[in-house]
Amino acid sequence: MAQNAMLLDSQFEQDFAVYEAWQEKWIRPVTKAVFNHSFGEAEHLLDAARTEIASGRLSSNLRAALVYPLELAYCRVYWHDVRGGFTQRQYEELIDRLSIPSQSSIAEYARRLHLVAIRCICSDKAYEQPSKAELEELLAPLPDKLSIRAWQEVALWAFRNNELEVLERAFEVFLINPPSLLGQARWQRVNLMYQLLSGKATRRDVYESLILLEIRPQLSEFRRNFWPKCVELGLVDNELEELLEQKSQQIMSGQSDPARERRTKSFLGT
Repeated sequence: MAQNAMLLDSQFEQDFAVYEAWQEKWIRPVTKAVFNHSFGEAEHLLDAARTEIASGRLSSNLRAALVYPLELAYCRVYWHDVRGGFTQRQYEELIDRLSIPSQSSIAEYARRLHLVAIRCICSDKAYEQPSKAELEELLAPLPDKLSIRAWQEVALWAFRNNELEVLERAFEVFLINPPSLLGQARWQRVNLMYQLLSGKATRRDVYESLILLEIRPQLSEFRRNFWPKCVELGLVDNELEELLEQKSQQIMSGQSDPARERRTKSFLGT
C-alpha cells in the first residue's frame, strides 16, 4: 500500500491535540459502556457528546472533524448485534455521508480514518466489501502514526480476505508505531493474524494472545475469527482449550484482571 502523508501544518497539530483530548473525554466512555453492554449509559453519554459539540465552544473545523467519531460511536451503540444490527439502507446512507470530502485538514483526516474503520468493521455483515484499491486510496494521505485506529480494522479485513500483503503492511505499521492504549494486546492481535495467515504461527503466538484477552469484544473476536484458524493449523492443545475456557469465564463474569504486558518472541523475531 502507498505510504504518502497529508500536509500536517501547525493548525492541524493544534486541532489534532484538541481532537484527541475530546475523544478521550467523550467517545472513550461511550465505547467502554458498549463493551460492557450498558447501552442505556452509552446512549446517555452519546447525547452528552452531541450537546457538547453543539455548544459552540469548539472551532468550526473541530466540530466538522468530531462528526466522524460520533458517527462511529453511534454505530457501536445502535448497530450492535444484540440490538438488531443495521439495514442496507442505514449502511448506504452512512457511507454516502462519509464519502463527501471535508474542507479542513483535521476534518478530512477524521473522515478518511473513520470511513476506513466503518467499511472494514461492517464488512462481514455489509452488503458490499471494500476493495483493496478503495482502502489504499483512503489511507494513502494519512501518516501511519496517526492512523493506527484504521489499520487495526484493516488488519482484520485483510485476515478475513486472505490479503497477506495488506496484513503485512498493517504488521509493519504496528511494529513501528505501537499504540499507547492497550498497546501490547493490540499489536499482539495483529501479530497473531499475520503469523496465522503467513503460516508462521506457533503455539506460543496463540498462548500470548489468549493471556491478553480482557474484555468481551476481544473474546468474541478471538473465538469467531482466530480460534478456528488456530485449530485448523494444529496449534491448539488441551492446555490452550482450558485457558480459553478460563478466560471466557473470567471475562463474562467481570473477574478478569489486566494481564501483565509482555513482548512475544515471534513478533520481535528474536
